[in-house]
Amino acid sequence: MMKLTFRFLGRFSEDLSDVDLEHDFDDGLAVGQLRGEIAALVPESADRLKTCMVAVNTNYVNDDQVLKEGDEVAFLPPVSGG
Repeated sequence: MMKLTFRFLGRFSEDLSDVDLEHDFDDGLAVGQLRGEIAALVPESADRLKTCMVAVNTNYVNDDQVLKEGDEVAFLPPVSGG
């Protein structure tokens, strides 16, 4: 098991303010799998999680990025505007 910290930025931070931001997950979990795990914990977030960017320790990553103990994962919703 590994402990991860995750953050929801932008509109996520307001909509998911009551979500526990630290959680234990199985070792070897990839970002894409983490999206599914969080969607299971917070079903109302599932659609938004599919479209957001993800950063691990301040670096943007793809869904195949494998997470490590202590990683901080940030979910950033799409931004539009001019």
